[in-house]
Amino acid sequence: MAAAALATAGYLALGRPGSAGQISTPSPTVIPTVLSSPTPAPTPLPGSLAQQVVSEYWSDISIGEIKLAYGLLTVEARISLTLATFQHNVQTFLQAMGSVKAVVGGVSVSGRQATVTVTLHAASPANDLRTFQRLLWEGGTWRISEASAGSTSP
Repeated sequence: MAAAALATAGYLALGRPGSAGQISTPSPTVIPTVLSSPTPAPTPLPGSLAQQVVSEYWSDISIGEIKLAYGLLTVEARISLTLATFQHNVQTFLQAMGSVKAVVGGVSVSGRQATVTVTLHAASPANDLRTFQRLLWEGGTWRISEASAGSTSP
């Protein structure tokens, strides 16, 4: 009992509220929490996603990441064109162009198909090429359906 009295006295000596033989604890403070759902990220439009894939495709080609560019092709395009053939075609194309910088333009989307305007700027402006890249919606994303530089008409 003496130990309990000393403990209580020590508690009181430290300036904590209470009376002899009793220890009081402060009531918990309740802080209201307002839960709000986070603002969802905006969903990109299908056309802008198609433009992004075309931009990535030509960016990969221009920096020599041929395997990455190949991976952006549709399954059908990859079945009809081996990676080795694709690499050879890209290297031949780049030798003819000197270098290439793609500027992605307008896009047209119709269901699961998209056509994106692309201007390929070569080392020599005389070799610049305005073309169209065709894409298909496949596996939840746009994929390049033509491995070539596209065509000159939509």
